Amino acid sequence: MQSPAPVFNLRWHSAVYFPYNKTAVTEEESLKLQDNLELLTEYSDYRVVLRGFADSVATQRYNLPLSERRSKFVADWLMDNGVAAVRIQQVGLGKDLLLIAPAEGQDEDVNRRVEMLLLDAEGKIVALEQPLDSREPESDDD
Repeated sequence: MQSPAPVFNLRWHSAVYFPYNKTAVTEEESLKLQDNLELLTEYSDYRVVLRGFADSVATQRYNLPLSERRSKFVADWLMDNGVAAVRIQQVGLGKDLLLIAPAEGQDEDVNRRVEMLLLDAEGKIVALEQPLDSREPESDDD
């Protein structure tokens, strides 16, 4: 019999977003990092994969290092707040995998992000969305 999945009372945010051409988050976005830090502190065998992205405004040659600096910002923030470096993987992907396609006059703010994938001790993705709750819905068919 498989043991039940853990139930989390903490929030997990799958991404933080960055202002245009910046490598630091706003105060509002830093609250998301704080929530994720609490969960990583509570579940010390869990790890996080950080994937940095940029919008389509500049070239990939410019955006790739920008996205790497964004994922490094999040990694450094987590390490500065007690998460061991061995629990963090980071990569920058530039303007690959845009969430919204570029359109004239449209703000691409959702493309300027670092996605945070939570992994359990076995390397399986635990959650991509928040709030994090892995319980199965209860059935009335008993």
